[in-house]
Amino acid sequence: MCQDLRPVNTYTQPNPWPPEIILEYANYKAADSLSGAASSSYRRERRRREAEVNALAWTSGRQTYTPMNLTPESHYELLPMAVDWKDKAQTHHVLRKGFNDAHSRAYKSPKDKEKHQKKIEEAKRTVKSAGKKVDEHELYQGLFMQSDPYDSLDWASAGSSKQANRQRIKVYDYGK
Repeated sequence: MCQDLRPVNTYTQPNPWPPEIILEYANYKAADSLSGAASSSYRRERRRREAEVNALAWTSGRQTYTPMNLTPESHYELLPMAVDWKDKAQTHHVLRKGFNDAHSRAYKSPKDKEKHQKKIEEAKRTVKSAGKKVDEHELYQGLFMQSDPYDSLDWASAGSSKQANRQRIKVYDYGK
């Protein structure tokens, strides 16, 4: 009976990589580049729009900025860019994690594998960050697009203030 004398923690990398591993590696690297480009594009446009708002804010005496200060047009135009960034970041995360799961010994050393794990966590945080931007633009775009429920009231036929109040309550009843 021959006993394996190699230490348990020996790390062996396939050398050279088979073609399918090379292809998967190239795919997640390309997805990483696309995610980075989408992030840069979104952030550059966002900074440009925030600079416009900040210039107006400083001239009017306000010194604080919130996402609500962006114009409705800005939210409308930034939303597709944020969605694109989120989609590309999600693709990158899935491909990188899938590569790690499928080829756990594809890297040269345990240190390289640890670096890869950190990149997976970074990709996951990027997806969350992009998702928050998507949520922000959807929220503010929705707020700007809501109409005033009082506009639909027929004030002339409401008569007394009691009837007007009842009509207001019906508007805000939300389906109850």
